[in-house]
Amino acid sequence: MTSPGGAASFPRTHRVLTKSEFDLVFQSGNGLRARSVRALFRFRDDGETRLGLIVPKKAFARAVDRNRIKRLIREGFRRHRCHLAAVDVVFQVRSEARDRTLFQSELDQLWRRLDRAELRASSKGKPTP
Repeated sequence: MTSPGGAASFPRTHRVLTKSEFDLVFQSGNGLRARSVRALFRFRDDGETRLGLIVPKKAFARAVDRNRIKRLIREGFRRHRCHLAAVDVVFQVRSEARDRTLFQSELDQLWRRLDRAELRASSKGKPTP
């Protein structure tokens, strides 16, 4: 049995938490889009990679649905975090995410595109915030 604080945990240090942190990511202007989800990102100087989630109740009334979507995104973050350098990533989910197979494929595609966008930026020199 694994402990609650094991390797698969999602600690606060890996999360975008406050409104001001979310606002900084939105103001950065860096983003990738799919039909059911949008990924916004902002480069950081402190070496930490963090994740923020926006899953609206208006689009997903049932908590079960919102939690499933958040679990899928967090799992992708755990798998891809080592490929991303210091960046804040915020995923904004739309109601089209109800189709599980489409959402999963778009999510995988966005993670790959984020990896490539990060590599391109690091080769050019990261922009200053």
